[in-house]
Amino acid sequence: RRKIWVNRLWRAREEEGEFHTAFARLKDDPKQLVRYFRMDLLKFDNLLKLVKPHIQKQITVLRWFRALL
Repeated sequence: RRKIWVNRLWRAREEEGEFHTAFARLKDDPKQLVRYFRMDLLKFDNLLKLVKPHIQKQITVLRWFRALL
């Protein structure tokens, strides 16, 4: 049987979720971060600043109603 090598970065992906697993560890390894996102951390942060207002959770009628229950 053939063994498959798995990068330590991806071992906890199923339990923690890909982004939370990847981003926390990628910040500590700039070379891997560039390979994963195809941009350095500075460019990622700039891009995040541009899109953040459009992707943040918003209070909607459904969220407000569920909070009352």
